[in-house]
Amino acid sequence: MKPHFVLILVLVAMPFINSVPIPQFGFIRGAVNGAREMYKGYSEMREANWKNSDKYFHAKANQNAAKHGPGGIFAAKVIR
Repeated sequence: MKPHFVLILVLVAMPFINSVPIPQFGFIRGAVNGAREMYKGYSEMREANWKNSDKYFHAKANQNAAKHGPGGIFAAKVIR
């Protein structure tokens, strides 16, 4: 198979792969989504540009990351 055909096949199949609950990937998916939430909180903090507001945004990002299960909790603890 040609590489571009494989890439197109993977891109088409990705929504179906993400919708299937695979226990092994639950932690990884939660960690990725938790890291995404932490980055989102950081970018919101930078955009707000308020003095001494970092604790609020860190707590908000930690809570949002923890909603993604054990992987999100792991990401919140690691990124802190």
